[in-house]
Amino acid sequence: MIVQLKPRSEAFSAFIFRGLKRLDAIVLCEGKTEVEVYKAVLRRLDIELPGALGVTDCEGLAAVPRIAAATALLAALARKLKTIAVIV
Repeated sequence: MIVQLKPRSEAFSAFIFRGLKRLDAIVLCEGKTEVEVYKAVLRRLDIELPGALGVTDCEGLAAVPRIAAATALLAALARKLKTIAVIV
C-alpha cells in the first residue's frame, strides 16, 4: 500500500500521530515529478509492497536534508518506521 503524504497541508499533530505511525517506510522525494515517477515505476513493475509505504514531496532539493533529519528524529520517537529513502 502506498500512502501519499502531504505534511505541509496537514496539521502537524495529524501527520505525526496518524500519518507517520501507520507507515513501515517513507520515501522523501525532491519534488512532485519525482513522486509521480516513483509511483509510476512501482505500478509499472507491479511491485507488491510488504507494508505501508509513505511517499512525500519535499518541495525542492534545498529542503531535503532538513526534512530527512526531522523525519529521522520523528521516526525514532514513533519507533515503527523501519526505512527512510531519499530520491533527488
